[in-house]
Amino acid sequence: MKETHIIGLVLRSGLCTPLDSGLRLGLANLKTVSFERQFSYFEEYDHSNTADLLPLFYLPSVERILVTIDNPVTFSWPAARPPTCSSLHSLELIYI
Repeated sequence: MKETHIIGLVLRSGLCTPLDSGLRLGLANLKTVSFERQFSYFEEYDHSNTADLLPLFYLPSVERILVTIDNPVTFSWPAARPPTCSSLHSLELIYI
């Protein structure tokens, strides 16, 4: 899905790169993130969006995340360290 790839590029640049080399995003106070995609059983789906949506876990104030995310064969965080997610209270993963 092209939409998640573009979102992933922006989020990785703004949230997972050193402060002096990435985009400056004003997402410090974002509390709720929802990224859902409806699937049809007859639809062919061949794009993995995991790498594109994992940067959401690096949002510093996020409390609720609801995402349609793929179950990857291999898993790795997009930054040097895993996120802390200390403010996360609600997590709903769809299609994993």
